[in-house]
Amino acid sequence: MLKIGTVTKVDHAKALAKITFAEEQGRDGGNKFAVWLPMLHLHTKDDKYFTMPDKGELVACLMDETWETGVIMGALYSNKNKPPSEAGEDKSVIKFKDGTVIKYDRSGKKLDVSAVGDITITASSGTVKIEALTVEVKATTAKIEATTATIKASSGTASLLDTFTGLTSHLFVPNA
Repeated sequence: MLKIGTVTKVDHAKALAKITFAEEQGRDGGNKFAVWLPMLHLHTKDDKYFTMPDKGELVACLMDETWETGVIMGALYSNKNKPPSEAGEDKSVIKFKDGTVIKYDRSGKKLDVSAVGDITITASSGTVKIEALTVEVKATTAKIEATTATIKASSGTASLLDTFTGLTSHLFVPNA
């Protein structure tokens, strides 16, 4: 049976949450009832996807008739916790508590990642490749570290507003 409850505790190490069900849903005739339940996840074997509900979050639970076994199916929006204002038709949004937001607009074909902190992309045994019509990099400080670096352009201009340091030699060859 489908029951609605509220998360009162979370055990991230065990992927369990303690759910309290409202009085009218109590299994013993009206008293509030709480039980630890596992969270349903997209993948748990070779690929893993992990996210747990927050304390105070409203969740839908699939329970057996005795209320002894069940699973948390997912969280529910409510009058108190509304969907993100950016969400809509063809728009997916993930908003984190710290203010980081990931948005994708299918019809506009645009992915937007707005991080409050650092972003790290690591390819320990591969290549990170960025291909686009235009790539813009804007930063207060930009740093490139490499054993070998190649910049190749068929046209355009280059200007340096500071000096290179630590280079034993450099070569500039304009297109002929």
